[in-house]
Amino acid sequence: TAGLQFRGKIVTVMNSQGVAEWAFIDSLTPVTTGSGVPSGGSGEYYTYDATVFSNGVARLNLTAKRPAWLTNAIDLQYSFDVLVNGVVYDTVVADSDADGQVRDGANTATVLWSNTWMYPLNTSDKVTVDNFQWTNLSAQTYVVKYIDQNGRELTTTGSNADLDSWSETTLTAGGADTLIFSLNGAKYDVAASGSYTGQADYKVINAYKAGLVPAAVSGQTGAGTGTATTVALTAGTFDANGIYALEDYVYVQIDVASLKTQAPTYSVKLGDSMTNAEKTAIGGTTTMAALGISGATNDTLGITVSPAIGLKEYDVVTFTATIRDGTDNVAYNVTIKTDAGDVTIDSTGKGYLTMPAGDVTIEGIDVSVAAPLLAVRNATVEGNVMTIRFNTGVDQRTADTDTFDSTEFNDTLDPKSRHRDIVTVEHAAESDTITITLSSKFNTGDKIVLDTGAAVNAADATNKLGAVTFEVQADGSVKVTP
Repeated sequence: TAGLQFRGKIVTVMNSQGVAEWAFIDSLTPVTTGSGVPSGGSGEYYTYDATVFSNGVARLNLTAKRPAWLTNAIDLQYSFDVLVNGVVYDTVVADSDADGQVRDGANTATVLWSNTWMYPLNTSDKVTVDNFQWTNLSAQTYVVKYIDQNGRELTTTGSNADLDSWSETTLTAGGADTLIFSLNGAKYDVAASGSYTGQADYKVINAYKAGLVPAAVSGQTGAGTGTATTVALTAGTFDANGIYALEDYVYVQIDVASLKTQAPTYSVKLGDSMTNAEKTAIGGTTTMAALGISGATNDTLGITVSPAIGLKEYDVVTFTATIRDGTDNVAYNVTIKTDAGDVTIDSTGKGYLTMPAGDVTIEGIDVSVAAPLLAVRNATVEGNVMTIRFNTGVDQRTADTDTFDSTEFNDTLDPKSRHRDIVTVEHAAESDTITITLSSKFNTGDKIVLDTGAAVNAADATNKLGAVTFEVQADGSVKVTP
């Protein structure tokens, strides 16, 4: 709570009027004077600092650290001796939250000790810690490490792991947990052939069989759920003289030296740098607008990766891009960025990647417009020449030629200027520009009409323009309708 707080006891003697004749105050927070004489030290699982003050009060702070070979699922209790000049002065027992035990879910805890109730010390006295020990190891959950015959730690994750990913990695003391493990058949050849068994010898270190059987836990293990090794075990050590608390990992040592290894396999995976829209596009669909193409809310992109797992070096992965709708733009450039190089989608909608000796991570997707929907960009008039520009390359509608001529245009010219008509229409195949030349200069009100469907997108013949009218204005500009 807020404000000044007191932790301790106050005892008073009251007179007949209810007034305290005297009071005894016992503070559980040491009252110290002066700077004191500090000291400190550490052990494998703790650090501490100690201070002796001139009034004889000593204070010690100790921080206990949970060992890596224990999970943090259970409260962890401990005790230690406080020594003064090498002689045991007091013993601290941390067996509850209030007393400073390491709580479940936590990896450290700090306890405060003081000699308030004991004889005072001199500032020359040396306060140290000794005999630190964990006191409830029989209730803890231990971390299981899998090692090979040389002590190398075996892996349980990744496409080229030594063990199947579901292999158990913890074991509880004081109970009978089931330890299950199996070799990864994608890495090791476990198919028996002739004298080759596809099995590996194993032994469990620092655990004993449930039921207090003082025998070595060993055998052979294979791969896959059908050949998984299942052993009911208790973490700890056991012999004819009894059970001993374990202060170490539980080890499963598997001799893989005699096993034949498969060619390692790899996978194509999504990278952390990808946006959510990019991740959605792989195996699903997302809009081009979400991928950065402004206004393209109708067109969508979906990419499939095949195969994506179980790949070996030099295998070829196919990326297939599917673009749907086409109401925003006609065509797009698509490039998949990976840590093994860029994959460019070709005109067939496919791109290819040769697998390296390792997993491939997709880092992003680059999309740009390759061919927009056909539209007139502008038109200008200079004397007797009208220049029409489109936003992309165009072709004319007939099958026998890709260039325009006067048959694709109708004209409505100022009747006051007689004997004028279209002399030439110039256009190169797939060019975005058409020039129309009259027999004399253009006048205000002159109209040139591009026939319906006469202009088609050079990138997609199904993308056609409707009729377009080009009308010369009084200021010399050209009005384009629609």
